[in-house]
Amino acid sequence: MNGITLQSLPLLELDDLEIKDPKTAADFQRLLDISHYRKMQDLKKLSILTKGDGIRKLLIGYTVPAPVWKIAYRIILEDERPPILQGWALVDNTQQADWSGVHLSLVAGLPISFVQD
Repeated sequence: MNGITLQSLPLLELDDLEIKDPKTAADFQRLLDISHYRKMQDLKKLSILTKGDGIRKLLIGYTVPAPVWKIAYRIILEDERPPILQGWALVDNTQQADWSGVHLSLVAGLPISFVQD
């Protein structure tokens, strides 16, 4: 193994870590830099300023700037009945988090017209 010895240690008990092999240290630093860079790309700075004194409750929402849902329509035509128009929302969860307990509202910014000859 090129003279490298690996030992498992409890992470919370470590105060310092020194890698003595320069190549291994450089590789490890590069891995840390890549990991840090990927996390930083996902971070967004948010500042919330309130006026006045006292404790207050805030409701904060977050919008993902990507198309995560599509709409589909279906017209049901049956003899002796008026036509029925159904609208369906196809939602993609593009995040790692489970959507348990999530309240979802969908709004179409460009509604489609159904006027036909």
